[in-house]
Amino acid sequence: MLKKDLNKKTKNLFSLKGIISLWRDADPSKIEIAPYRDWRIMGIVFFVILLASFGFNMYLLFEVNRDNFFVVPEVKSQGMSFDREGLNRVLDLIATREATFEKLKTETVKVNDPSL
Repeated sequence: MLKKDLNKKTKNLFSLKGIISLWRDADPSKIEIAPYRDWRIMGIVFFVILLASFGFNMYLLFEVNRDNFFVVPEVKSQGMSFDREGLNRVLDLIATREATFEKLKTETVKVNDPSL
């Protein structure tokens, strides 16, 4: 007798009768209220997400412990070369801007009066 009850409970646990009726019927008044079904669905979804999260965390743990997760290929550097032409261009640009700034500081700027 206990075996029959367990089989019946197991079949009821995974029955999709209530879920399928939600998709078939477009009329919301035909949907029956079944809180046990809804909580069962939420519980099953929660435990599936929990198991997936546990599996992913174990994967990360094992990969990080094996030093396979953050493997960076080594690149041989050839050394840096100094670009004198670029430095000279930048210094010339700075010098011209400095000269323009000093010129603007010493000269008075004539503003045309638009009302005249």
